[in-house]
Amino acid sequence: MKRSGKFFVVYASTLEASKIPRTDVVVGVSVSKKAVLRNKIKRQIREVLRGFSIRVVASLRIVALPSVLGAKFGELKLDLEKTLSTL
Repeated sequence: MKRSGKFFVVYASTLEASKIPRTDVVVGVSVSKKAVLRNKIKRQIREVLRGFSIRVVASLRIVALPSVLGAKFGELKLDLEKTLSTL
């Protein structure tokens, strides 16, 4: 299942009985060539996920879009929560 927001694309796949639920955060070189900026965005996404309750029925892959660079943390949080709530 794929859901898109302003700053993120979230892919969810159902779990098989033997798999552990995982959440992958992907911030590619197309977002920024600087690793410091990519890692900062990953940390911000993980912080939003820490406060958000997700049902453990799927593995998630969160891909950041290039528009994420100019966004503030509050905007990222709202967009990611909105995108995840549609799953």
